[in-house]
Amino acid sequence: MNVSNLWQMRTQSDNRYLVYKEIGEWLNVNTSPEDNIGMLETGIIGYYSRRSIVDFAGLIQPEVAQRLTPDATYEDAAIWAVENYNLNYLVLHEDLYPKLGADYIEQNCILVKKFYGEQYHYPRNIEILVVMINLSCHLGLKLEKGHLSVLVINTNHLRRAYWKSSSVA
Repeated sequence: MNVSNLWQMRTQSDNRYLVYKEIGEWLNVNTSPEDNIGMLETGIIGYYSRRSIVDFAGLIQPEVAQRLTPDATYEDAAIWAVENYNLNYLVLHEDLYPKLGADYIEQNCILVKKFYGEQYHYPRNIEILVVMINLSCHLGLKLEKGHLSVLVINTNHLRRAYWKSSSVA
């Protein structure tokens, strides 16, 4: 790398910084210090969140890195990490992991916050999902105008309650 490349890197900002910083700050305010959060890119988000991070690239956990064989993908490592670590939240780029979404997220997670990439000049939306099977929680049900809503109160972090609604046929 020559000096002009270094200057170019210094003068052109990385569009990830703003959205990742805001995600980290949101996690810091809205999650418990005991929560474990799984994601692919951990640096900025991990710094601002001050939470325990499981990195799907294996930079923090060598066990995850061992899953990244020549035939494996980050999605394979993410699936393994979700199955083997007690994660409370996932931070995922929208539609990045279709197998994880179909096999796990749809059944076990609720979307709690979405960061729209266009607001940060970033090409993808990023979602924060709460992992329901790893919460100590209480449930409440409400049927209203053909929609069933489930209230989930996270007793690990009493400031949070999540609603998930679906149509009832």
